[in-house]
Amino acid sequence: MIHNRLKVSTRTTLRELGFSHGLLFLSGDENEGDMPVVTVGFAPDELDHTLWRSLVASVPQDEMVLHPLEGAPDAFLPAFAIPLRLEEQCAGVLLGVNGQAMPELSSEQVADICEALALAAYNCYLKQQAERRLRQLQLIEKVNQRITSVIGSDSKLETVVQVVRDTFDFYHTSILLVDPQTQALQMRVMAGEAAADIVVDDLTFLQEGKGLTSWVAENGEPVLVNDVTREERYHGLAVLPNTQSEMAVPIRAGEKTIGVLDVQSDRRSAFDFVDLLALQIVANQVADALENNRLLQQERTRRRMIQTLQETARVISSSLELERVLDLILRELGRVVSYDNVRLKRIDNDLARVIAARGFPDLERVMGTTYVVSENTLASLIVYERQTVNIADITTDPRWLWLPGTRKIRSWIGVPLLMKDRVIGLLSVSRVELRPFTEDETEMVSSFANHAAIAIENARLYNELKEFSATLEERVRKRTREMEEAQEELAAVLSREVEVQEMERIRIANELHDSVIQALIAVNFQLQSVKMGLEGAEDQDRATVGQLSQVQQMLDKLVSEIKAVVHDLRPPALESLGLALAIRQLAARYHDPPRFSVRTEVVGSVRPLSHSTERTIYRVIQEGLSNSRVHSGGAQFKLNLIFEANTLKVIMQDDGAGFDPRGQAGKGLGLLTMHDRARSSGGTLILKSAPGEGTRIEMELPIKAEEAASPPCKEGQDAHPGHDR
Repeated sequence: MIHNRLKVSTRTTLRELGFSHGLLFLSGDENEGDMPVVTVGFAPDELDHTLWRSLVASVPQDEMVLHPLEGAPDAFLPAFAIPLRLEEQCAGVLLGVNGQAMPELSSEQVADICEALALAAYNCYLKQQAERRLRQLQLIEKVNQRITSVIGSDSKLETVVQVVRDTFDFYHTSILLVDPQTQALQMRVMAGEAAADIVVDDLTFLQEGKGLTSWVAENGEPVLVNDVTREERYHGLAVLPNTQSEMAVPIRAGEKTIGVLDVQSDRRSAFDFVDLLALQIVANQVADALENNRLLQQERTRRRMIQTLQETARVISSSLELERVLDLILRELGRVVSYDNVRLKRIDNDLARVIAARGFPDLERVMGTTYVVSENTLASLIVYERQTVNIADITTDPRWLWLPGTRKIRSWIGVPLLMKDRVIGLLSVSRVELRPFTEDETEMVSSFANHAAIAIENARLYNELKEFSATLEERVRKRTREMEEAQEELAAVLSREVEVQEMERIRIANELHDSVIQALIAVNFQLQSVKMGLEGAEDQDRATVGQLSQVQQMLDKLVSEIKAVVHDLRPPALESLGLALAIRQLAARYHDPPRFSVRTEVVGSVRPLSHSTERTIYRVIQEGLSNSRVHSGGAQFKLNLIFEANTLKVIMQDDGAGFDPRGQAGKGLGLLTMHDRARSSGGTLILKSAPGEGTRIEMELPIKAEEAASPPCKEGQDAHPGHDR
């Protein structure tokens, strides 16, 4: 409706001014450069929009008067332009052409005639501006939504600038970001017809601090230039020759400018304050998305680094050899932080010494380098103040002390190797180029150093333990050799003692048999002769004969007991019957059921043993039988002889009262003698007993190679297991 009233008012005004044809252009028209808002009297093919637009652009707009138009086509002369001003505002320009019988009008009359049209044009201008702002805000919301979606999903800034350009129809759009290390402004993404033609070498002016974007990045303030030809800060690119207007706003994260959002138009006066506000809103949205993405990437990086740190800690702790641990530390450090060379120094008192290094051209000069910590300012801070020192450029740091082989270092980190409350070393990581370590990298190196300190200390303790163990093992070996020699000597002494005892037994047995028994038999014969001489005598002589008979009986019993002693002292059954039958015979002597029953079992292939071994077995069994019958109070005694490939086992067990082996009963002479006999033959004897549980004796003797190779005994010599009552 407003547009229709505007057309009616335009025709009326042109008629009153004496023009048959006319054009109406509104200020700030969004279709500027295309078609006029209202045309009167023109056929469509008669309009040259570019021509009339250029004529309007040259008209002064300070007064609402008739201005002759120079350059209009002859067919449309005379031609005039009247600025439509209202309240110090130019709402548009009215062109009147092909004037016929134009009245002589004063400025006041022209103003009066055009007042109604100026008011209508101003209302239409306001309505169009309101509609434009509404569409602009809608577009901003749409852009923000699309930017949030794009950055939140894959952080593609290329898509962001393309959305901004397409939405606002800009000539060129770009996002520039500040490099966090060098603080230089760098072009990141572009959108526009010439974006593909822009090369990095053309953007060196950014690093030199030139151009509107560099100014915005440095000052953190937006800038709007509607005529770049009048702006000294503007720096144009050859690939963007049509730029007429430029607008740039800072991309800020908190108080820090992290980038610039820049748009350019190929039209002069293309932007206003609302456009600047809209672009800043978009830039803020980009900043939020970039910061969120940075925090997300930082968290992901930190998580990956922590996982890497855990893995490297596991790797460097997998070995306890110091040389291997140092090599793993230098190798695994590369997974935590990018470096060119590294040194690991050990601290002893006030002296630092390089014990491991990597990446230096002259590694031999670096290795083994020593210096006094207190004479080095940086080393003192690290060791005594326990600080982590990060130097961006050591060539500008007066505290730096050059050491052999380190001339190409530029950026450097030094961290202490802490073990509880003391510094055991120093780890330094460096780069040959000016590439400072970030805070995250410094933190990761410090964390890595803590794990490295633990690994080094563990390796050191392990080496000390290994050295101590080696010394201890040598002492044990020496002591073992001494004990073995002592045991051999003791075994020889015991064997000799047992042999002497056996020889003494044989000597005593021989003396008893050859002397005492023969003397007793001779006395018995003499008594028999006296007794025969008294037979048939008187009563008194008969009493004497009776007494002599009693003496003879006593002598016979004494001879029998002495023979038994002689038999025990020198068991002839071992020589005549062999071990197995001799043992059975011995068991039969003690077998006296139901008071004391002996059960014997021989298992395995019976073969002859050495005389000393057989005597040992016989005497131990003899002692065991005697002790059990006299002291145990039991009624059952089991005896097992088990022949194996290289050993002979003797197992004796009774069902007697038992005793505590740790008490006085376990220290009897008989038991000690049994232990000594077993040791003298190179064997072992184990006594197991407890009150009320009987007694069990296990003896194990080795069978020598020549004995083990002996063929088993024949049938008549106990070749098979047997049982006695």
